[in-house]
Amino acid sequence: MTAKWIFGCTILVGLNVRAQECGWKGEPLVEVHLENDMMVPAIILNQAKGIASGMFSSIGIRVEWKEGVPRPAAQPAACEARANEVLAVEFDEEVDVRFTGDAFGYAVPGEPGAAIHIFYRRVAASMPYMTAVLLGHVMAHEITHMLEGVARHSEEGVMKAHWTSQDYNQMAMHPLPFEEEDVEMVRTSLGL
Repeated sequence: MTAKWIFGCTILVGLNVRAQECGWKGEPLVEVHLENDMMVPAIILNQAKGIASGMFSSIGIRVEWKEGVPRPAAQPAACEARANEVLAVEFDEEVDVRFTGDAFGYAVPGEPGAAIHIFYRRVAASMPYMTAVLLGHVMAHEITHMLEGVARHSEEGVMKAHWTSQDYNQMAMHPLPFEEEDVEMVRTSLGL
């Protein structure tokens, strides 16, 4: 009996250690591939990824960032979790003629390939003193469109169609929140 108890405890401790080594948290995982081609400086991109990751973490979603185009899914290695969703972001050199004014990017749910396009030069020119903060919000906004599967906007928060100077001031202090409807739509799309 004592041997069985020790063996059982050893397995549980081993699984717990393995989960800690691998960083498993039980959160749904969204894998985002970035096609940067050196357009966005690494320091700006890393800060923006941190901001967007924190925003999604606040609603229980883990984002894993990868470089380049997504590859066909292979069997994950021992510590790799399977992503609930795999997305691709492309930083566009020029603004698409369909988008005038203050659009910082667009998402095309259901589109193969890079379905999120971000106009980095417009983002950087708009708020040069807080480019990383704005880029993190734009990335979170467009990723949310993809996860929701629709081109809809909220009255307030990160999914607002047009941010105001008050929103930019809030961003400088702390990230804009997700509206509850957006949280529910994202979590439902990820099977939660």
